[in-house]
Amino acid sequence: MSRKNQFSPVARDCIERVRDLAEQFNRRKLPMEARKRVLLELELHQSTLQEAFHYRRKHGPTLGGADSENYFNEKLGGMMEFARMAVSPQERGGYTPEKIIENLSHFSHRVAQLVAADWSSRSRRPVSDTTLKDSSFEHREALQRLATR
Repeated sequence: MSRKNQFSPVARDCIERVRDLAEQFNRRKLPMEARKRVLLELELHQSTLQEAFHYRRKHGPTLGGADSENYFNEKLGGMMEFARMAVSPQERGGYTPEKIIENLSHFSHRVAQLVAADWSSRSRRPVSDTTLKDSSFEHREALQRLATR
């Protein structure tokens, strides 16, 4: 069975655009008018990803036990919250720009799995990064120590 569907390319592009916006504006001060426009674009991508999730649930591919509306909303909500933090410095709550991008990457990886979209790491060690994200929680810490040696 294919791990993608016809909506997958659109979902992939939405995720990539959210990541691009966060990286692009993470260290810039935007005037309120510009920030509002970027936040509106983020809302559009959030809505599109919700549609992609519903499409994937209806048309496949099927996923395991974590395939619930609540789980998806939690991961999408986290992804979008970190994207908004990147654009709006007053919402950062003590997160550094690097930590915002790291957390956005984590949540975007999970969202990509749930909407059956391709996801690629933007780190200097993409294979290690993807392996860590796909590992179970119990093994992640040990793999992280090995990857950073």
